Amino acid sequence: MSNSDNFSVFVVDDNGNAQVRPIEVGLRLAGKAEGLKGLNPGEKVVVEGVQKLRPGAPVKLAPPEAAAPYLGS
Repeated sequence: MSNSDNFSVFVVDDNGNAQVRPIEVGLRLAGKAEGLKGLNPGEKVVVEGVQKLRPGAPVKLAPPEAAAPYLGS
């Protein structure tokens, strides 16, 4: 999500709920963005279905193979 130069993402908390997190974005390419600040290694970031999401809503995780297009360089 972006509002001018302010960016935020939904992360999944330890209880499986969506939480909004402000982040600092660096390099942006088609379909990819570099997160410089605001995220920790290993955190789950929602990449699909954010239009229907709200803070505190439960998140149903997709199977691991669904993440394949989002992993790598």
